Amino acid sequence: MSESFVAKNAGYARRVGLLTLLVAGLLLGPAIGCGGCSESKDSVPTSKAARVEQMTSRLPASTDMVVIAGDLVETRQTLNDLHSRVGQVLPVAQLIQQQIQSEIGVNILSAESWQQAGIAPNSGLVLGILNNRPILLTYVDDRQAFEATIVERTKKTLRIEAPIKSEEIAGQTIKSASQTAGRDMAWFYDGKLAIVALPAIETKDAMEGGSAIVVASQLASLKKADSLQPTAGFQKFYKALGADYPVSAYVNAERFLNSTSMADSQKDMRAGASAFVNWSKQNARGVGLGLKAETNQAKLRAFIDPSDEITKSALAARKAPSSINWESFATDKTLLGIRSSANFQQLWKGYLASLPDAQRRSLQRDLQHMGKDFGIDIESDVFSGLTGNAVFFFYGVDLGALMGGMQDDVFQAIRAFGAVASVQLNDQATLEALVQKLNTAGKGMLGLRYLADESGEPVESIQVLELKNMESTPGSFYAKDDRLTFATAAFSEWSVQQYLTDSRTDAKLSSAANLDLGKRFASHEGFHGIYINFVRAADHLGSAVPIPMVQQTLNQLEELLIEVEVENEGIFTTVTLDLMPAPAAAP
Repeated sequence: MSESFVAKNAGYARRVGLLTLLVAGLLLGPAIGCGGCSESKDSVPTSKAARVEQMTSRLPASTDMVVIAGDLVETRQTLNDLHSRVGQVLPVAQLIQQQIQSEIGVNILSAESWQQAGIAPNSGLVLGILNNRPILLTYVDDRQAFEATIVERTKKTLRIEAPIKSEEIAGQTIKSASQTAGRDMAWFYDGKLAIVALPAIETKDAMEGGSAIVVASQLASLKKADSLQPTAGFQKFYKALGADYPVSAYVNAERFLNSTSMADSQKDMRAGASAFVNWSKQNARGVGLGLKAETNQAKLRAFIDPSDEITKSALAARKAPSSINWESFATDKTLLGIRSSANFQQLWKGYLASLPDAQRRSLQRDLQHMGKDFGIDIESDVFSGLTGNAVFFFYGVDLGALMGGMQDDVFQAIRAFGAVASVQLNDQATLEALVQKLNTAGKGMLGLRYLADESGEPVESIQVLELKNMESTPGSFYAKDDRLTFATAAFSEWSVQQYLTDSRTDAKLSSAANLDLGKRFASHEGFHGIYINFVRAADHLGSAVPIPMVQQTLNQLEELLIEVEVENEGIFTTVTLDLMPAPAAAP
């Protein structure tokens, strides 16, 4: 490997590192509108909405990505909440804060530090990405302090040794410093607003958009009508996330996915990942993120603006045609749960329609070949009968049995897991037909009988489809009413009967006093997503993992919920992390 190659990539890594730190430190909050729009440009707009509107009006419509802080007071509160609670669980948050301070000279948690850097501490901030070049916009009270802190620290970090030049371009004073192509920066002021074209992340894409001083001069003459602010994608992003999140970011998916850097990256992707990128190019228009934190909770909400066709299909598929109660499975012993309540027929139809013809035919051929091994047609015998209501529950694991099973065979290892999966079919007749077909195709390997209760008596309302002539059967299928359930061999048959008949004595998540996220997961109609119960994890696994940091982390976490929702505005994914209440301060 040549020295020049190493030097080139080391410089690239350093630029990416700086941008990552800037984004991590400036991933701040939202709101848009026109309050205060008539204020003088020599003053900082008094409302968050007006600040966001003014700053995003200085970025072109072709901006690839923008991170927004409409209110630095809200931002600092959010970051301080994350730092004080999440930082204890994830020390990397504190390391990032410390690294940002060493790189750009600002303690992002301190209003005084912002002020010392010349930035109005109660104003706002925006970081845009344009052709791989970061563009920083913020309100400055003291230009000299701003340049001494932000500008000089950036020059030092990226080893820009060239002196600062000042030029008059189209009536605007623009300052710049240039070391090499891409390692350059330029900035100017519009009243209190500072607009800075930072050094490029990667030279190749950045130079297609021009040097820093060229970019700065273009921004200086930009008209609002040609800016990011009035574009349909950006406006939809703000409306979708709302002003409720003090941290937000927007990605123009169409530009990002069709960029030169993405094309280069796609060459090295696996086939599945590359296919997903191609699908996204056709169907995704924009992506947004919102973040907020309170004393014992952090929430991240993601938004995707899909094509009109995908939105229409997703709305049609967002709710299964029938309801079902999974609360008997969702006990407080649940460690991990996954739940879907989609209309599977609409979902499958929409998914097939979104695929290119060749890819769709290939998928259907693969399903036909898979089905032949089981004597069924997967699409007509299985998929056509699914409502879309489905769950997976993981309650715990016998670690000793797991380690022993991994040395023997995979089926033995599966037996160590206490897990249940269940799907709902259209009706009991559809389920019985599928079970009979599987049993017929598996003669000699499968057996069909009635479940045996705790006393060994048959329960005619529940059929068991099991593997025969195996010493370590991983589990069995149970058919009851319109529900097909797989339970690992960790459960006795009568225990499965209790789940299926809602007769277990375990407390339910739906009535848990302190597990609010678990309550929503268990009982909210139409829920799609994942739930993790860290209280159960700490109780069940904490002592089995003798690593102090792991135990300490588990003891501070309470619940995690990942929920997917489809609305008219787009598709949303919300990640909510609840922490255990902080211990009371000593008197």
